[in-house]
Amino acid sequence: MPVMNWKKETKSDFEIYPAGTYHVRIVSWERLTASTGTKQIRWKAEIIAPDKYRGKSMLDHTALSENALWRICRAVNALGVDTSECPNMETDGAAFDAVLNSCKERKVFWHVIQETYNGTQRNKVADYQPDPDQDTVEPQTPVW
Repeated sequence: MPVMNWKKETKSDFEIYPAGTYHVRIVSWERLTASTGTKQIRWKAEIIAPDKYRGKSMLDHTALSENALWRICRAVNALGVDTSECPNMETDGAAFDAVLNSCKERKVFWHVIQETYNGTQRNKVADYQPDPDQDTVEPQTPVW
């Protein structure tokens, strides 16, 4: 007799989008732990373009592991947040959270691909490109 895996079989509220480049606005971020035990940041974005998907939600996950911190840095910098003067900081501290909070309402281009994970089709952000029409900002951080 088969065993029901509720987590696997539950459908996501998020649509699977075709591979391509999406102009998005970051709505929020949150910390979470993946089913694998890896701590990560979940970015929630609203699609600005293409117009066909305008207003819909899309997610990105960036791992908080030593070998993947480059991806968070690339995402934050593509959002136009200048981290060049930021000191080293713990990823579970207030200063790091303040840098991520600086990303809210910022725009970026996400290059999205489709992949299959545990038998389920999903989107994955493969690359980040800055919005050339958006000014760079300093992170909203406490005094270093």
